[in-house]
Amino acid sequence: MGQKRIVTVDCSKTSGVLDTVELAPGDWVEWVFVNIVGYQESIPWIQFENALGPFQCLQEAMRGVIHGKGNVGADVPTSYSYQAQMLDGAGDPNRLKITGRIVNRPQDPNTSPTVVVDVHMETKTPQTKTPQTKTLSTVPKTLALSIGDTAIWHVRNIPAKHSVTFRFDDIMPFGPNRMSALFASLLTSRDTDPDALRVYGTGFAPPDPKHPGPYQYYIDVRDSQGRIVATDDPTIDNLGQPGPPGDGDPGRRGKGGCFSSLITLVLGAAFLALWLLG
Repeated sequence: MGQKRIVTVDCSKTSGVLDTVELAPGDWVEWVFVNIVGYQESIPWIQFENALGPFQCLQEAMRGVIHGKGNVGADVPTSYSYQAQMLDGAGDPNRLKITGRIVNRPQDPNTSPTVVVDVHMETKTPQTKTPQTKTLSTVPKTLALSIGDTAIWHVRNIPAKHSVTFRFDDIMPFGPNRMSALFASLLTSRDTDPDALRVYGTGFAPPDPKHPGPYQYYIDVRDSQGRIVATDDPTIDNLGQPGPPGDGDPGRRGKGGCFSSLITLVLGAAFLALWLLG
């Protein structure tokens, strides 16, 4: 498990250079905007020169706090420059001239908070009469989430007349919310490919604060009769509550400050992730 790297953006200084952050494997960044009294109705943001820099996603986790999570990977140390911004609701130019730099150390890609699940088929042969077998590969094997995050599973190559379900038996063995024990809900949607789907786990909230994780869960492929024909057992790392200690301090947010969320979490009803094809 990596470390949270905190970067403080002092909005009382309209210009400056932030400390360079070096990302080791598993590390992620939390930018905390402070002294924002003069930026009512503004939205904090981190603008990289190239898309999202080294991260898979940028998220406004709470008012004045931006998370950079996941990693595109690197073969050699790679530098990414960015600018900390306060975006005006009226569309006026950003007034901050605060810059920073992220150095991505060599590491494998980490697609958190998106998980790619591939279903692999081994076709039976007429000579051996071997039953058709299926296996799953899950990348990343460990998903890193903060409280309140949304996870996205992209499940590909689902066989016709098969379904995909999730189990969190070690967390909540029984009850009406068994399918979404670690989340407020699970929502399944179509994908652009006919043999794929996306599953969204919204509002990550482990039910027992005394059990901080990591949590093991199960992804199952079932045939048309409901039998499990393939399974995988990845894990979820709990990164904890977003934001620094003293989050309620008005000096961080500014009196009268109002922030609009850049990312909306879509909450759907918890239901079985059933997908019949063919």
